[in-house]
Amino acid sequence: SNLPTGVAQGFRNIRRILRCPSSAHLGMSKHALRETSRKNSGVSYEESELAINLSPSIYERIGKEDGFRSLSQSFYDRVFADNDALWFVNIFASSTKDEAVENQVCYAVLGKS
Repeated sequence: SNLPTGVAQGFRNIRRILRCPSSAHLGMSKHALRETSRKNSGVSYEESELAINLSPSIYERIGKEDGFRSLSQSFYDRVFADNDALWFVNIFASSTKDEAVENQVCYAVLGKS
């Protein structure tokens, strides 16, 4: 795969959760979880599996590390500005928005936590 270790592992974790019978801990059956994910994202489980084998990869298409950093910045700009998502912002109460972006980049692109 052309994906950095963290991104590839993230895709594998998502696929594992969606396949995992123990997803009952989320209060949903495996099928219900997949269906909810499809409705919320517009992407089926089968389509999401194709993302691993894209050429060029999603990582390459978004501009590698710089593109991922820009995507992360955009995401956290929206999260920190969303007054309806204070529960989510509170997760980052001990860090700044820039630190949240950098942590995400370090984990997903560089494979560091």
